[in-house]
This record gives sequence, structure tokens and C-alpha cells, in this order.
Amino acid sequence: MNKLSILSAGVALGVTLALMSMLCALAFAIWPDTTLDFFGAFMHGLDFSPIRLAAQMSPGRVLYGVVGLGVVGLVAGVVYASIYNVVATGRRYGGPHESRGTRPPRPAMTTANNQRECNR
Repeated sequence: MNKLSILSAGVALGVTLALMSMLCALAFAIWPDTTLDFFGAFMHGLDFSPIRLAAQMSPGRVLYGVVGLGVVGLVAGVVYASIYNVVATGRRYGGPHESRGTRPPRPAMTTANNQRECNR
């Protein structure tokens, strides 16, 4: 199996979540009631109308959410890729001898090989 680049997966997920946060903020700014209705349906019928009244949207709050979700995505992507590499390859570094500078293991010595080595 191929290994994932840990940093690339983290950055990709972080940027994806940051973009989704920006799109959500834009949708809420343009269509607040429709956006709340959509997320209420998305969350199995929860009523989000009190949230609309409680939280005022400002550029600082939007930026805080975008950066926060970007960092959460980065960490989640790094953790995901790390776990994937261990599970998919059975090794921490993703490949049998990658980035450790080791050689492949020598084949096991059989009785015939041992006798040949001793006779030399």
C-alpha cells in the first residue's frame, strides 16, 4: 500500500475545513434563516434559531473560526495520515527501510547455507 504524506494530509484537511468555514460564514451572511434551517435539518432537526439571536457575526469572529477550523483540520489530518501509515504498512515510517538508512534484512540461514559457509 502507498503511504500518505503526513504533512500534506494535514495541510489539505486544514485548508478544506478553513474553506468550508468561510463558505458557511458567507452563506449565513447572505441567507441566515435558510442556512440555519439547512444545518437544523443536517443535525436531525435541532432548532438553531436561538443561535442566530445570540451570536453577532463580525469579521474577527469569522477569522477566529476559519483559523480555528484550519488548525483542527491540520491536526486531524496529521493524526489520520499517521494512523493510516501504521495500519496500511505495518510500519511507523510507511516503508520497509525508508528514512531510517537501514539495509534490508539478510535472508535466514538454512542448514545447507550454514554448511556452505562453514566449508569456505
